[in-house]
Amino acid sequence: MVQAWEEEHGIRVSPSIHFTGGEPFVYRGLLDVIAYSKAKGYGVALMSNGCLISTDDAQRTFGLGVSDIQVSLEGPPDLHDSIRGRGSFAAASKGVENLLRAGNRVSANVTLSRLNIDQIEETTELASTMGFYGIGFSRMVPCGRGRR
Repeated sequence: MVQAWEEEHGIRVSPSIHFTGGEPFVYRGLLDVIAYSKAKGYGVALMSNGCLISTDDAQRTFGLGVSDIQVSLEGPPDLHDSIRGRGSFAAASKGVENLLRAGNRVSANVTLSRLNIDQIEETTELASTMGFYGIGFSRMVPCGRGRR
């Protein structure tokens, strides 16, 4: 079906799968699903809070050739923890460290809101210090907990 669409429209399609959440590393079979997806020719992107990424996970992720890894960063440690829960900054930092040490390229993803917009410069500097190769910004979706 994709091939017919490519021929009809004269463009190349690069199928990809983006694993996000909640938190994709909660699913114990995540890396097996990523391996299967890669074997089928899909590009794979991964968006995580970073908290559950072990050294082994980071090494396997690198070995699988995941091209785009984003880890959430809401701001400096106290602000990040106030948004994502106590201890989450330290856990996410450890996950990022594991990913980087394994050779992965990792970018930060900041969800902008009234809680962190005033600290955006400090957050950008922090992302650089932590070793992120880039930083992206998402908007807060005002539903569920985001409504508050």
